[in-house]
Amino acid sequence: MTLEIADTPPKRMRGLMDRPSLPRDHGMIFVYDEVRAWPFWMLNTLIPLDIAWLDKSGRVVDIQTMAPQPGVSQDKLTLYYPKGEAQSAIEMNAGLAGGLGLAKGDAVELRLGPQTSLPAASPCR
Repeated sequence: MTLEIADTPPKRMRGLMDRPSLPRDHGMIFVYDEVRAWPFWMLNTLIPLDIAWLDKSGRVVDIQTMAPQPGVSQDKLTLYYPKGEAQSAIEMNAGLAGGLGLAKGDAVELRLGPQTSLPAASPCR
């Protein structure tokens, strides 16, 4: 899987907004400086997504599926919170986490690819 990195406040705020599609094997990793229960929403996000929150060691603490909410005002959007504290989160096409066999407790290995801004990710057991 190829991931775009959202590691600054502007990149994290933008996320996958306004994209009509996402290649099946692509996603975005959100990286934070601190560990906490980082909430996510689907503001202006057009495609259903799976999200896997990772603790500071790269283990999955929770996986959820997030649905687009077109036309919903920002103050009425569903907030998705992990069932544990995390330092990063990976968004991918809905159904891909299950297709990869990704589960709570799995370690995710991140490797820098040819383009240093796009790491590869795979579950490790």
